Amino acid sequence: MKAAILTKPGKIILEERRNRPPAHGEVEIAVRFVAICGSDQARFAGRLGRGRPVVFGHEFSGRVSRVGAGVSGFAASQPVTAAPLLNCGTCRFCREGHEYLCPKRQIFGSQVDGALQERVCIRADRVFPLPNCVSLRDGALTEPLAVAVHAVRQAGQIDGRYVAVLGAGAIGLFIAQVARVMGASEILTLDIDSRRLGLAEKMGFDVVNSQVSDPVESVLTRTGGRGVDVLFEATGSPAVARYFLPLLAALGVIVVVGRVEQPVPLDLDAMLLKEARLVTSRYFSLADFRSGVDLLAAGSVSVDPLIQKVMPFDLLGENQGRCVMDAARQVVRLLIEFAGR
Repeated sequence: MKAAILTKPGKIILEERRNRPPAHGEVEIAVRFVAICGSDQARFAGRLGRGRPVVFGHEFSGRVSRVGAGVSGFAASQPVTAAPLLNCGTCRFCREGHEYLCPKRQIFGSQVDGALQERVCIRADRVFPLPNCVSLRDGALTEPLAVAVHAVRQAGQIDGRYVAVLGAGAIGLFIAQVARVMGASEILTLDIDSRRLGLAEKMGFDVVNSQVSDPVESVLTRTGGRGVDVLFEATGSPAVARYFLPLLAALGVIVVVGRVEQPVPLDLDAMLLKEARLVTSRYFSLADFRSGVDLLAAGSVSVDPLIQKVMPFDLLGENQGRCVMDAARQVVRLLIEFAGR
């Protein structure tokens, strides 16, 4: 079978690999779609997870092709997605439903081979059937949806709250949608990309372009000087930290979702005076992933508008993958498609 190998930063090759059978407790999936996310782009650029050559990609969907011994409940050609959460299952964090904090957790597409190969074997308890009403295209984005579910749960009370989301990428737009499902009274999306903000508007959200309007003034005007109750950081940019407390209402909560990979200043006294909370949201649990599948099945979130480009798998072999990765940077989500699935 063919696999896309990231051999070093900036270089992808297509390689023929042996197609091993699924081991005990595993399901083999014939991959149909793999989404290219920000961490994949960072890994390609050499900013994340430098190490041995690896098959990357972790947001994906496909169809069951084979099952290993001890596996039941799956049918041949059944449409599925999978949670790329490879944890031990026995430590305290795993037992308590915080699998993402497992000290033995392995990163799919970084420490172990990921989904950009024609067939992939993964533990059966990480494979989730997709109902007939959910397309394989949409199912490929269950993973970032699960990240958004986890983030909204970290915020606590959402019902009736005024919410602002910093960042209108895939995670930010999913957070806004999940917050709407959970009963947020108002949702404001802030970004500097007019195309992404246009998409947010089409999805029914109020928007602010932070390059055109002062975000603090815009938010305070909209909230009568009060600020927002819940603020989600989904950009990963250290520059947005200066807006946290000026945008936040008293008793508000800040949820940091984006990876801010350098220290940022935080006015603890201003935070204390508002009795504000700052929490972080790391990845997702299996329960969050299951909720993501349920939201897709119910039609509660819109996925298709986020998928703005689809490219065939074989194009990853052209120009060492640069044409595909350059295209991925220009859109919210790009899908790699394996033909004939």
